[in-house]
Amino acid sequence: MMNLKSFVLLFSVVLFLKLLYPMSCFVWGVFLLIFYLIGRGQFEILYQYKRCYANCFYNKNSWIFTWVTKKSLVILFSGLIALPLSLSLMSFAALADFFDFAFMLLSMVITSIGFIFFEKFFHKHVTDKVNKIVAKRMTVLLSMLIMVLIYYLASYYVIPVPQYLDPTSLNHTIELASKEVGSTCSVTNYFLKFMHEFDAISWFGMTMASKSIDSDYFIKLLWVIFFINHALVFAALARLQLEFLTILQIKQTQ
Repeated sequence: MMNLKSFVLLFSVVLFLKLLYPMSCFVWGVFLLIFYLIGRGQFEILYQYKRCYANCFYNKNSWIFTWVTKKSLVILFSGLIALPLSLSLMSFAALADFFDFAFMLLSMVITSIGFIFFEKFFHKHVTDKVNKIVAKRMTVLLSMLIMVLIYYLASYYVIPVPQYLDPTSLNHTIELASKEVGSTCSVTNYFLKFMHEFDAISWFGMTMASKSIDSDYFIKLLWVIFFINHALVFAALARLQLEFLTILQIKQTQ
């Protein structure tokens, strides 16, 4: 039941961003909520790892122990990890089409199954204090890797080439992509146009560069950027879903 509720919450957030971005700056309020939830999950992981590391190597009265376990430092690193994840998810939600929603639903199913498996598996191998933390971390990694592989295969065999793609001109491709998105909020408008133009450059490079560019390194770089971008999206989807699931579990036990 809680898995279904986490499904509904995540789908509602993505759909809300999709509907809201063209007409309001309030979308950044939703972004801050996503950033907080993902950052909280990252803080939970990093803080436990830092404490385990410090307890293993340093004396508790050492200044190194104090510095390593400082919450402010962990908060900073958690924020640096959560920021690109949150921005990628926001861009994904705003620009999502039918195929993207299908991938999101598949990601949610994989994340739910993965978390159930890892929570039971690690219950036998790690302490109860960090069981959920380790299970969530492994679930995010598993979901991200599976979804990136599926997306790669689908983009090669199933997903149609975007209509804005002009095989004769990169500049025209970017111009057409830029016209597809827009918002009355200037900040949102600039952000989405930048992200969509970047995506257009990636698509152009992957589909057309092999015909016109001799550099294998440049083509490989474009594919790496493409994969990193989508890996961030799927990691963010999994992380946000798990945070919703954790909140629901806490409320159920209260």
